[in-house]
Amino acid sequence: MKKLLLFNIAVTLTMLFAHTSWVEASVTGDSIKPLPQINKNFLIVVHTVGGGITAQEIESALTQASVYFKPIGVTFTVCEYRTIDNVQYNELIYQESISKKKNELKPVYGLTNRINFYFVNEVDVIEHTVCAYAEGGGISSSVRAGQIVFKKGCFSAGVVAHELGHYFGLAHTFDNTVPELANGSNCATAGDKICDTPADPYVMGEETSDYMIGCEFNSLKRDANGDTYSPDVSNIMSYYPCGCASFTYDQYNSMATYYLSHVGTW
Repeated sequence: MKKLLLFNIAVTLTMLFAHTSWVEASVTGDSIKPLPQINKNFLIVVHTVGGGITAQEIESALTQASVYFKPIGVTFTVCEYRTIDNVQYNELIYQESISKKKNELKPVYGLTNRINFYFVNEVDVIEHTVCAYAEGGGISSSVRAGQIVFKKGCFSAGVVAHELGHYFGLAHTFDNTVPELANGSNCATAGDKICDTPADPYVMGEETSDYMIGCEFNSLKRDANGDTYSPDVSNIMSYYPCGCASFTYDQYNSMATYYLSHVGTW
């Protein structure tokens, strides 16, 4: 009887250890590859044309936006506040044939080795009023004085995170330079060229309410194959005004890789 009891215990332990080994083996290699780390605090210089926004508002939004960049070891700190007295810069139109004022900001006011934030009353991009405009891929700027321009009236943490995404090389999820198919089969060469962000049919200038009810996507637009879309309405690089915003793994990887391939410029 004693031998039988010992045998049963041995069998049970063997099964437990075997089960444990199986569980460990089943997750080996299943976890996502660790993201590359930038491990850098980027200094920001704030340039304000006139009043209309406080240092507390700016730093509060920046603190909230910085949380989104922790997975790749990036932090942001405001190191200086400056005032631009020339009120002609309070309305910036980002279209070469209309205004060249935007090109004057960097050489006249931009500081090197800094991300330059400019706060103005109006920001227009090709006849579309927007909350901000970032120098796409500005982190690779050889003069290290890249700029992001914000409209004072709609400044928020989400806007900061979105524009910093552009600054680190990300495109909009709805980039339509090469239309992305809804099934994602051409994701590497179309849309935002990020394969874990679903194709997004939004068109700049259109009302996001035409695409959504609440935070549920309901547009009936179809791609070249006749398929309907199902974009991520919570993605930071989209234009959909939904909470719980986030970057995807591939977006993080893209931002970190983009910076690390241009690290010599900083």
